[in-house]
Parts: sequence; structure tokens; C-alpha cells
Amino acid sequence: ETNSIRILEISNTLDGHFIEPITDLPKEAGTYCLIFELIIPIYRQVGKLGWFTFASGKYAYFGSALGAGGLRARITHHLTPSPRPHWHIDWLKPDIRPLYVIISAGKERTECHWRSMICYQTAA
Repeated sequence: ETNSIRILEISNTLDGHFIEPITDLPKEAGTYCLIFELIIPIYRQVGKLGWFTFASGKYAYFGSALGAGGLRARITHHLTPSPRPHWHIDWLKPDIRPLYVIISAGKERTECHWRSMICYQTAA
């Protein structure tokens, strides 16, 4: 069975902060891709991975939301400030401007497949 893929635009203030929760997101499990923009280059620690320089530009963050609250809970977490970073993207949240989220409901982990398809398309 193939699940449909939806693309939702994210409302932001001019300084890049998320305005309101996306109530249109399902509470079911699924795969997501958060497209965001980094306005200026940053040098930032990303958990135990270490310190990295990120160039300004657009980025894609892929994940699955299989736990409680599903896609709505996970994406809302990614779009709101968090006192303690948990996922890799949490370390970048102060500096990113979310643009879009792409979602597909389902219980299978397909984020690696999505990432591979995007990498293949951009390399072609």
C-alpha cells in the first residue's frame, strides 16, 4: 500500500520563529522531511557528533515519527524551542527558518529511502 505524500508550508515570523502549531498534521506515525533555511553561516555543536560549520542555504532534515503523537508531535517539537536538544536538528533550531514539511503517514521507516531519492535526483 502506498501512502500519499503531502507538502505543507510553515508559517514563520520575519526572524524565523514558528508562529503556530500545524494542526493539519496527522497524529499517526509516519515519515517526514523538514525543509529549512539557514540565513547566515554558523559554527555549532551537534551533540556528541562534535562541532560543524554550516553554510547558509537550504537544508533537508529527514526523520520518522513512530512514537506517541506521531507526525504532529514530532514536527511540532522540531518547530518549537526546546530547553535540551535531543535530535540533531534541535541543536540548529535557534538559527533555522523552517519553510516546508513533507509528510507521509505509515508505520515503516522510509526516511533513508527518501533521502536517497533526493540525493540521487540532485546528483543527476
